[in-house]
Amino acid sequence: MPKEDGVPEPTQELQDVPKDDIQTALIKVNVTNQVLARLKAEAEAFVINGPDDKEGYEKVRRHRLDIVPLRTATVSAMKGVREEALAFQRRVKTEEDRVVGELQAAEAIDAAKEAKYLADRQAIEDKKVADEKARVDGLLDQLKKFEWNGNPLEVAQDTPERFSERLKKAESDFTIMEAGRKAEADRKAREEQEARDLAKKNRLESERLDAQRREQEAEQAKIDAQKLELEATQRRIKEDEDAKEKKRLEDELAAKKAELDRIAQEEQQKRDQAEKDRLAKEASDRAASLAPDKEKISKWITAIEAFLHAPPEIKDPELLREVKHLTATITNGINLTKQVLK
Repeated sequence: MPKEDGVPEPTQELQDVPKDDIQTALIKVNVTNQVLARLKAEAEAFVINGPDDKEGYEKVRRHRLDIVPLRTATVSAMKGVREEALAFQRRVKTEEDRVVGELQAAEAIDAAKEAKYLADRQAIEDKKVADEKARVDGLLDQLKKFEWNGNPLEVAQDTPERFSERLKKAESDFTIMEAGRKAEADRKAREEQEARDLAKKNRLESERLDAQRREQEAEQAKIDAQKLELEATQRRIKEDEDAKEKKRLEDELAAKKAELDRIAQEEQQKRDQAEKDRLAKEASDRAASLAPDKEKISKWITAIEAFLHAPPEIKDPELLREVKHLTATITNGINLTKQVLK
């Protein structure tokens, strides 16, 4: 029957265990403790009184020779005991190996069951961890679509309601951020286009000014040539003593001077009209180039205003204040943009 602690009691006792085989063997050869004590006492009691004490020497010799058979018999007897002891030891070892093997087999069964239990428990824990990781990863994947970069540990602790609020806020922030990015991209594109238009306009203006400069230089050369001709005529008038010729030359000089004044006035009028036409064309081109952008901005503003008029439902007071502040800021920016578009 097993004990209360679960360990079974031995079913049989070991047999053939020697009790006092050594003493029994010694008794058989008459070598007891009393005999040993007597022999030792006798050996110690013998006295040899010098080299002339033959009787004393003979007693000692005979005593020693009497001990020899006892010693020989003792060795022989003990040899038999040793052989029996070795045989008994082998039987004990065999039985020990058998019993230990049975015990180890029982232990192995228990150990296997313990290992399976622990493995099953660990598998359950591992599955819980894997399921939780998959759940949190799924939530994070939803947030990553809106470029959310908060603390994953907080997401892991969210209730479904709290996560729904977090997801809505991330989507709202992302929408506003995307609107800002688009506005910034449109602004950069508009500035780049304006820079290209300005470069083209500057190039055309430079070409126009170069052509105008060449035309003015040619006209100035013509005027300079006419002035030289006038100066030559004036010198001839001074040198001509004939009054009639002098009068004719003076009239001719006056007529040429008047013609030069007319030509200069006409050229100035042409330059003024050309500059006026250039400015008018520049204003017209500018208005035409801005018309598509103004239409896009107007549609964009309409879309933003529609979005701002339908904000998401936010329960957290602090977040609600932040959203209202952001909405006011965007509205002010929209109003300023509308003024610029007028």
